[in-house]
Amino acid sequence: MSEAGKMWGGRFQGELDPFFAQFQRSLPVDRALALADLETNRAWSAELARVGVLQPQDVLALHKAIDEICAHVREHGVPADSEDEDVHSYVERELGKRCGALAKRILTGRSRNDQVATDLRLHLRVIGAEMELAISRLMLQLVAKAERHDGDAMPGYTHLQR
Repeated sequence: MSEAGKMWGGRFQGELDPFFAQFQRSLPVDRALALADLETNRAWSAELARVGVLQPQDVLALHKAIDEICAHVREHGVPADSEDEDVHSYVERELGKRCGALAKRILTGRSRNDQVATDLRLHLRVIGAEMELAISRLMLQLVAKAERHDGDAMPGYTHLQR
């Protein structure tokens, strides 16, 4: 990424066409993945330490920064008007603010496509569990309501006919 936090800025001169810049920007949609992206970064930094790419103190600094960003995102969310192109560049920028150059080292050996796929999977796992819980609660409420009215007369209909 360029210094300005734009992925397309490193090798190009001038600014992107405004229409294309808006078209390719995904932060308004993928900001929902912020917590999953932070967890992916936490796991990846631990793996980088396990194989000797990062030192234990580096991982501690990264995890402290990740915890701070998680707390901020939980309380305030990711700003929709952020200049970042996507949630990954948002997280990278926030890590950079807290960890300096160390934040760039977390990118070692990682594909953006793999990161996106992992983030989506983690996010959908959380959303799926929340939906399962909500459906279970709804079912319990429906059963309770049916039990309260188990003696009530109800007209029977088949194909909208009595």
